Amino acid sequence: MKICAAQIDGGTHTVHVLNDVLNFYGLQTPQGARTLPVEFLWEVLEGTLRALCFLHFGVQDMMLDEPNPNWEPVIHEDVHSENVFLDTGVSNYPRIRLGDFGISRARAEIREEWEMLPGEDFPEGYDSLDEWEATFTSEAEDLAGMMYQLCHQHPVGDEWENGEKLGGETWREGLSEDLRRVLQPLNELKKDLDPRLLEYTRHVVNTKAELILAGKLTFEVL
Repeated sequence: MKICAAQIDGGTHTVHVLNDVLNFYGLQTPQGARTLPVEFLWEVLEGTLRALCFLHFGVQDMMLDEPNPNWEPVIHEDVHSENVFLDTGVSNYPRIRLGDFGISRARAEIREEWEMLPGEDFPEGYDSLDEWEATFTSEAEDLAGMMYQLCHQHPVGDEWENGEKLGGETWREGLSEDLRRVLQPLNELKKDLDPRLLEYTRHVVNTKAELILAGKLTFEVL
């Protein structure tokens, strides 16, 4: 994969991953703290969801494709801000590229390893792979944690719980009601390869398109 990079602040800063963006927006300026544009939060949400739908279901066109029955699902296993790259090679506005597949694995590989384990070597208290995997944070929940981090502009290194709830009284001031509503369902997708992820992604894509048509979202250079 080519090295991705994007320009922000009128081209005076080069960023490669979301961590760079968080560090930049976490800096205090003489005018006070910078605020991440809501439009960029939408772009991160949609771009990462599209990447997960491709990995999990082989879906590239959100509006036309159905899950490919011959697709071998891939679990990324590391959906965090340091692994989400930004690219301005195809647009002036940063596009999202999910990278760093160092610990990613095909779903069949995980199942094969499980089935080769003698019964006594199963993780204690679990009788099936599905039961065991249900105890882990899903990639949708990892994305929810990342969006929480972005929405609240937690600088890299700040203490925050991955998968923290997106909602309640914790929304930062100025975050749009449209984005708040669309983020809520991420908390409910607690299992990888859940087909509801595809339905949810389509909802995000459609909602974002409607907001652009209504003039509520305008993607200006960061």
